[in-house]
Amino acid sequence: MTETQRAIVPLDECVTALRQLDDNQLRQLYELGRIRAIGIHSVDGRDLLHEAIIRMLQGKRRWPRGVPLVVFLLETMRSIASDHRRRLEDRVLVNATDVNVEPDLDENVIELAADESSNPETRTIAAEVLSHIKEAFKNDNDALAVLRGKALGKTPHEIQEENAMDGTRYATTQRRIRRRLSRLDNK
Repeated sequence: MTETQRAIVPLDECVTALRQLDDNQLRQLYELGRIRAIGIHSVDGRDLLHEAIIRMLQGKRRWPRGVPLVVFLLETMRSIASDHRRRLEDRVLVNATDVNVEPDLDENVIELAADESSNPETRTIAAEVLSHIKEAFKNDNDALAVLRGKALGKTPHEIQEENAMDGTRYATTQRRIRRRLSRLDNK
């Protein structure tokens, strides 16, 4: 047996260690997975944890001996979440100027976003999510300004300048958006 093979925990020990995870460890893994999944559509903390376990059991991710199982699973979930985010970032962005709209119409930019989906179910889900987001931020002009600016691909500096925000107000607004979206995600 090579040194590398000895450094990797074999499958039977992986299964045993997974069965020995206690409720607190599982709760911790789910919660940290949920945090890692924020902003990734159609993926939640349980999905990340289950995917990490599947990859470990299939041998796609090998557990190094000497690394605690919880740490290994957390790092695997981080990697999976990063892969999801990278794929989302690789998607083509549609500029607001590419959308054929009369410039003098006073319409919500989010409603004008191009819908490239031909799947009615996806469109329905997206409309429901958008409705929840609009409802969550209906009385928060700063949050709507930041979201609208981000939807248009503007930089934080541009958003702050256009909305007379200083850096502190912008950062506070971003935290408020994250918290509110996180609460929506948990409903």
